[in-house]
Amino acid sequence: MATTETNATTGTQVSENLNAVLANAGTGVQNGLNGVVLVHKARLTQQQRYAAALEKEYGSQDAGTKAAQAKVAATKLVIGKVTAAQQRAATPTIQLMADEWALHGRVYDANSQPIPQLTVFFVDNDKAWLRQYSFSYTDKTGYFVLKGTKSADGNASDTKASGIFIEIISDDRLPIYLDSETFAPVDGQAAYKTITLTSQTPIGDPPQAISETAFPPKG
Repeated sequence: MATTETNATTGTQVSENLNAVLANAGTGVQNGLNGVVLVHKARLTQQQRYAAALEKEYGSQDAGTKAAQAKVAATKLVIGKVTAAQQRAATPTIQLMADEWALHGRVYDANSQPIPQLTVFFVDNDKAWLRQYSFSYTDKTGYFVLKGTKSADGNASDTKASGIFIEIISDDRLPIYLDSETFAPVDGQAAYKTITLTSQTPIGDPPQAISETAFPPKG
């Protein structure tokens, strides 16, 4: 039976360290996040070597091996989350006119890795595409941006009151996310949203209108 590593930071401790950095982040937020990434990357290298050694000696089913591998997974997750925070901190401010609004953000998978080539758009309560707000493809960092204006809203006040929801289509052209909370645009402001897809299982069919207009790009 393998012994477990006693000096490795647990997943809970790692999360607490991350929360402490983010809670105290100010003008030096990037430096703080860079430091966290470097520390945890160094720790990850040690954990991976330790886990590999345990697996070689005791096998993949050994309790000690599994515990070491779990710490590797926890550290990878924290590195992904800190990287996401870095990306958010480095995202330029969107300049808007008084009658404009925007929603921008990034989409990540369950391991906090960005997902490119997704189609992000708004739907109403009936899951119909709100064409007046167009759509956006995520880039290699998972980034998307959607914009609206008072003039584009037109007669959309009723739609705003009843609900605007974010929907996402995968690069396989199938819906994989529908927000359960409404988005409330505020003129003159840009909201940032981080979306983590715990699953990418299709949840139905995409709205017909957007299927004819905005299939995700390939390649």
